[in-house]
Amino acid sequence: MDTNWQKQEYSKPLFDSLIWAKPEQKDFAGRLLIIGGNAHAINAPNEAYVSALKAGIGYAKVLLPRQTKKFFGNNIPLDVELLADTPSGSFSTKAFEDVLGFSAWSDGLFFAGDIGRNSETAIMIESIADNVSGIQIYTRDSLEYFSTHPENIFRRDETLLVLSLSQLQKMLIVLREKTPITFDMGIVKLSQLLSELTLKYNATLMTQYGNAILVAQGGKGIITSLPVIPQRWRLKSATAAAVWWIQNPKKPLEAIATAITQVDWKN
Repeated sequence: MDTNWQKQEYSKPLFDSLIWAKPEQKDFAGRLLIIGGNAHAINAPNEAYVSALKAGIGYAKVLLPRQTKKFFGNNIPLDVELLADTPSGSFSTKAFEDVLGFSAWSDGLFFAGDIGRNSETAIMIESIADNVSGIQIYTRDSLEYFSTHPENIFRRDETLLVLSLSQLQKMLIVLREKTPITFDMGIVKLSQLLSELTLKYNATLMTQYGNAILVAQGGKGIITSLPVIPQRWRLKSATAAAVWWIQNPKKPLEAIATAITQVDWKN
């Protein structure tokens, strides 16, 4: 194993000092802006909101396309904002200005998923990545908007990409990286590849292999062994990581790795 990598068990976090120092008052626990959903599904942003509150975020706000109003009727939650959408019910380019405004309120943006596929939404998401500074987390189908030009998101500072192995595999092909991702490459070779990638690109990378989650940044990484890997590992990991990173902005790798140990993986 590369000496730049550390291992931790789910029950034995490497950085337990971050756990003891976790903010207890809402006003000091950060603000998270969750973006996702379309006219047919809001499960991902809804789950991210609930999980973020459980993880200890101070305040969370969810941005959804306007047509998702049908899921709420006349009782739209106070923490939900409905933005301009396309006829098909995805975010339109007009939503960008609103996101820009809300981003000034938040300490980080989290693209939770269920975003669907739409050319206007693609322009909006790319504009956010290019023009909004600060912490941004992408997972599930939000990453598909960068599938043909992943260099845009891989080179962005303060960015966490929570990818499946297949998503990482496809992006590395487009990036023309020499070492391919294979599903039987083993955790040692995978960690070495992640080290190389995070030395070359700015983004922090998280992926899952076997019963472990790997996080890499700046050539260094942490492998967390878990009791079980649920199907929704990306959304759970990304949400927890968003909260802990916001609360520890100067220690992203440590915060994200610690976040993984604080998720209830059995439920």
